[in-house]
Amino acid sequence: MEQGTGGCRTRERRLTGNPRLTSSTPPTARSPSSAACCASIRRLMQVERVWPSGAYWVGRGGMGALAFKSSGQGWTAGVGDQPSLLGTVDGGSSWRSTAVEIPPGALSALPEGTQVFITQLTLMPQRGIFAVVSDLTGDLIGLTSMDSGQTWRTLAPAPEPTRYADISFADDTHWWASRYGYLFKTSDGGQTWQRVGVKPLLGDWNYQPAHVIDSMHAWSQMISTAHSTDSALAMTSDGGVTWTSVNVPRPG
Repeated sequence: MEQGTGGCRTRERRLTGNPRLTSSTPPTARSPSSAACCASIRRLMQVERVWPSGAYWVGRGGMGALAFKSSGQGWTAGVGDQPSLLGTVDGGSSWRSTAVEIPPGALSALPEGTQVFITQLTLMPQRGIFAVVSDLTGDLIGLTSMDSGQTWRTLAPAPEPTRYADISFADDTHWWASRYGYLFKTSDGGQTWQRVGVKPLLGDWNYQPAHVIDSMHAWSQMISTAHSTDSALAMTSDGGVTWTSVNVPRPG
């Protein structure tokens, strides 16, 4: 079914199990005046109802990326008037809304009815969920759940100058956070951080946040400060103390 909204078409799709998803398509060349309308309602995907559990999620915001485990458990998050996740345990056949409980006053207080929360998530290597909730003022808070979103634990802020987005996971409790040549580690799931003494890095290169393989090994992309299109790869095998540039295999 398609409905016109000032030149912007909204298409309703019905999937197995009767979940209803709506998506918006941009205006055609025949309706240029509808661009402002479409900009206000465009969504990559908007969930309006969730079956067969009987739970409802009124879709007031967009959905983010999907993250799945091989067991069929998956999660997605997005934008809405409450911090929430959608979870599935059957490979996406059915979904259930789960609230992300944040401490009172953790984010800026805005007038009732105007608060918007942006929730982003990462699945940790074992069973944990790592979520970052932010609002339109730029305030944010990090949380983890080890029981599929039933309870949440607030994290300490990421150590300066790193950010939550710079965190990489060796397992659910051992994480690295790196930026601008600084490296920090936690062994208690983000409650406390310790700085690692990194030996001098190559000059004229920006080292991107590390991607952890295990407790001793990780890699980092290097981008030239002189030519931003030039890149290289650095690896560590001693827990991040020393970093060595390595050759990158060329395909073909």
